[in-house]
Amino acid sequence: MENSFKLGLSIVVENENKIIGFMKACTSEFRALAHVLTNTTIMIHPDYQSKGYGSQMVKKYCSLIENKLKYIYRFELLPHESNHKSISFYLKNGFKAEASSVKRVFNYKENFEDEVRPCLV
Repeated sequence: MENSFKLGLSIVVENENKIIGFMKACTSEFRALAHVLTNTTIMIHPDYQSKGYGSQMVKKYCSLIENKLKYIYRFELLPHESNHKSISFYLKNGFKAEASSVKRVFNYKENFEDEVRPCLV
């Protein structure tokens, strides 16, 4: 979270004065990667999932990038390949599955899986 405050963007979603979700991402401290917003986390409380809040949050987040972080030319997410629900959500919201990193994640089943890289450019 600290890096997203210092080097990126964080937002929350509220419903009836209650935080039901948040989204954060950050850039690198290295100048060569400062145009890439990555290490994204998106969370919506389970009671509010599949009700449009996530899509609204992504749309607002992308609008903030476009209007306030004009130096960002690439916005990427890094879900595990087994996270089909998230990957489907990202693709539905305009992200393109660009690449994957083979055996990038050691998961809770104690084996490796690929990391998929949906992004907006």
